[in-house]
Amino acid sequence: MLRGYEEAEWLSAELHDLHDDLTAFDEEDPSASAREQMRAEASLHLEGLIREEYESQEVQKLIEKIRNGLGHWLTFVTEPDVDSTNNRAERALREQVVLRKMFRTLRSTEGVQIHETITTMLATWKRRGLDPPEQLQSILGGQELRSG
Repeated sequence: MLRGYEEAEWLSAELHDLHDDLTAFDEEDPSASAREQMRAEASLHLEGLIREEYESQEVQKLIEKIRNGLGHWLTFVTEPDVDSTNNRAERALREQVVLRKMFRTLRSTEGVQIHETITTMLATWKRRGLDPPEQLQSILGGQELRSG
């Protein structure tokens, strides 16, 4: 049995290898059935990893996180428009986080949540090639948006 740092290194290598294999597979633009098969195989691999015994508390915490998200970690394999990481989402929010910290205008939890929800919606619409004002107007029940 591996201990502490060794088991963390081993698990890290396993997860990185799995991610590398899956992203290389995704780049080949496989068929939907091939994607389903690959996701099933990768899920079995992850299930095997979480059944292992780990001594390190840090590794146990990571394993619990993997276990809790087991149905979601591999979405990118069967959904070509989903990234394998959340890097794009984090980059999209970075500017808003910096602005929020600079201006300190959103002091309440509710205000921060509203701000984050709106900016996430706007960024998503832009990324999907949709017109944010038009989308906002449709959410508001078709009411005319007024400037000024």
